[in-house]
Amino acid sequence: MEWPDIWNAQDDIPNGTAHRLLLNDTSGSGSDFGPNDDLAFRQNQNKYGGFKGPGAIIQYPVFSPESQNRSVVALLSMITRWDSFILPNMPPDPDGLIVVISNSCQKEFTFALTDIDVVLLGNGDLHEAEYESLKREFYFAPKGSPISEITMSQNYCPYKVSVYPSANMRDKFDTKEPAFFAGGVAGIFLFTLVVFLTYDVLVERRQRFLADTATKSNAIVSALFPQIVRDRMFETEEKNTKQRGMKSFAVESSMDSVGFHGAKGAAPIANLFTNATVMFGDISGFTAWSSSREPVDVFTLLETLYRAFDKIARDMDVFKVETIGDCYVAVTGLPNPQDDHHLRMVRFARRVLDKMIVQTKEMETTLGPDTGNLGFRIGIHSGPVTGGVLRGEKSRYQLFGDTVNMASRMESTGHRNQIQVSQATASLIVASGKVHWLRKREGLVQVKGKGAVQTFWVKSKVSSTERSESEPPCSSKGFVDGAVVELLTRLLKRIVLHRKLNIGKKDKDLATLDASKILPRDQMTEVILMPEFDPKMEKYSMDADSVKLPSEVVSQLNDLVATIASMYKDNSFHNFEHACHVTMSANKLLNQIVVPTSLETNGNRKVAHDFTYGLTSDPLTQFAIIFSAIVHDVDHHGVSNEQLVKEHNRLSSMYKEKSILEQNSIDLALELFSSGSFPALVSCVCANESEFNRFRQLVVNSVMATDIFDKELVALRNNRWAKAFSLEEESAVDMKATIVIEHIIQAADVAHTMQHWHVYQKWNEKLFVEASQAFASGRGAAKDPALTWYQSELWFFDNYVIPLAKKLDECGVFGVCSDECYNYAMENRMEWEGKGETIVKYMVSRRTEMSA
Repeated sequence: MEWPDIWNAQDDIPNGTAHRLLLNDTSGSGSDFGPNDDLAFRQNQNKYGGFKGPGAIIQYPVFSPESQNRSVVALLSMITRWDSFILPNMPPDPDGLIVVISNSCQKEFTFALTDIDVVLLGNGDLHEAEYESLKREFYFAPKGSPISEITMSQNYCPYKVSVYPSANMRDKFDTKEPAFFAGGVAGIFLFTLVVFLTYDVLVERRQRFLADTATKSNAIVSALFPQIVRDRMFETEEKNTKQRGMKSFAVESSMDSVGFHGAKGAAPIANLFTNATVMFGDISGFTAWSSSREPVDVFTLLETLYRAFDKIARDMDVFKVETIGDCYVAVTGLPNPQDDHHLRMVRFARRVLDKMIVQTKEMETTLGPDTGNLGFRIGIHSGPVTGGVLRGEKSRYQLFGDTVNMASRMESTGHRNQIQVSQATASLIVASGKVHWLRKREGLVQVKGKGAVQTFWVKSKVSSTERSESEPPCSSKGFVDGAVVELLTRLLKRIVLHRKLNIGKKDKDLATLDASKILPRDQMTEVILMPEFDPKMEKYSMDADSVKLPSEVVSQLNDLVATIASMYKDNSFHNFEHACHVTMSANKLLNQIVVPTSLETNGNRKVAHDFTYGLTSDPLTQFAIIFSAIVHDVDHHGVSNEQLVKEHNRLSSMYKEKSILEQNSIDLALELFSSGSFPALVSCVCANESEFNRFRQLVVNSVMATDIFDKELVALRNNRWAKAFSLEEESAVDMKATIVIEHIIQAADVAHTMQHWHVYQKWNEKLFVEASQAFASGRGAAKDPALTWYQSELWFFDNYVIPLAKKLDECGVFGVCSDECYNYAMENRMEWEGKGETIVKYMVSRRTEMSA
């Protein structure tokens, strides 16, 4: 039996609709569903399941039961869709495959595969040509019949399946995920590399820090302990490390980093040195000098001197033991024996004394004129010394024994700029053939615990008498204090730096400005208006050292100070030297204006500005205060205002018999300042007329504040004080600022009464001499000042100095400086009450000697 081709798809059926099938009936005559027989086609669809899409009929013959010559008795038929055939036979992950089913009868259909379905694309081979080379194909059945009893029709068309990839599949597999993974791996690698490099840098930095710390620590230890002691300390610690273990050692070492404790039960590090020489050196006049200086100045002096002494000690193999305050302690003959220990120490003492004199003279330009008046008192003694490390917190190498005590006594009983040695040291010097170094001290010296002993002076290459004679005396006329110039220079730099942030607009050429012709007393104002806080000042750096002033400005500043100095008369008290002392005292008070720790500013200058009434943020005000201190006694006549009125002095009538000396000083100073001789300097200080007028107002109020005996001015100040501290805080800020400015000048003008006793004695005697000279010339009081001086000083302390010190505290901005002033004032008052009468007698005797 011949089977016809059962496939007969109609080309006119749209894509996606059912393809008609050609069926042969069991008789073989067949029945054809034509393209126009829609009813028959629909019926056939319902008959075979109503499927849509390309499909095929699968037929299988049923044979008769005979084993031979069997015949077809029935035909099993099944209609199937090609997509339902393909769906269960999809490979894993088929998404994107294109399947083309075709036969040799030129029938083709194209399907696209997804992960879950088969989609008909349409008739024909619709695969993408670019993937032709990747085609895979296979056939459904062999070309012949698989059943021998049946012969296939000549029109039979075998089916072939062709499979192609597609752009969708390429897009699916052509992903950037590998690049992302590669980038992630590379990122992790780079991050790890950065971590390792950072760790390496941090470790290296830590190692460098530890090395630097070790170097610095070793330098400190080397300075504190001799080599032999250091070796024993490290040896002891090494043994302790082995006993305790490294972990324990690390913990305990961190706890004991400030001291050497040693192991419990270990023998102390101590030695007896039978031949040693100890030196004590003390700065003479240091305590009084430091009472009028800022803490920074005090440490500048000590660091400069001790650094120089240390260098000499290293050069001469002298061991520096310690410094106690302003006392310098050194020793020779240990830790290594030195046969010439006594000679080495004397040579060292000579060099130190010479260095002290040179260094203090050099520092006068920065620390004030009386810095050069400081001396050095040295005491030396030779004998056995016990030296060792006193273990515990802040341990250091120390000396013990009678030799140390005796050396200290030699220093305390010595004289300024002299080297005093004991009999023991003198004997060693003589034995060494250096008897010419010594000069026997006249009289015996009472030494605590020793009684009366004979001592010797070491002759200097230049004696103290010769040295003092070779130096010209410090005269007030023409003397330019470098410290004052340096101070004004620093303030000028602050003004320039301040102005860079807020440049003023010039209203008028300063060359045409002239001092006002109104009397200074009439120019006084109850309130000086302070500038408001500028937010830009938060960026303002107080480090004004970076500012470079024009050389012309610096030169004119030196000329101005020199001219002011020449305008002072050669009085004993009211002279330029006293003006410099007042200036340094005013600067100390000005720099002690602080914000209390209870107000956390955290660098907020607005808080500091408000609390200090604007004084800390206005360099022009600061410059005006210092300028006022320098000029406040210019052309002082050495007598009181009252005396000038009695004499009908021309100044008396000019200034209407009120505040004569103060007004005269103001006029002379401001006329000089605005004379046109210092144009660059004036332009640097005052950028415009408004600033000049404010500068003038500050100078007028400040200098006029030094007239403390004018009852009218005293009443005005008292009323202003009561008003300022009774008003609301915000409305009284400028008034309080004015009060603080005037109190700075007033306290500085009598600063010697609120400083060390020796400072008070010095200036008190100078004032006494000036008053005595006025009395002797008939221009002073009706009575000899010696008769009333003792009681007058007590009255001055009780009625002016101590109340003024209390007001400094009540101003609330001077911090501990106000306490210092009050304490010194009370101490000096007590000292004067107990010793004043004796001191007056001594001053009278000196006055008699001077007049003889």
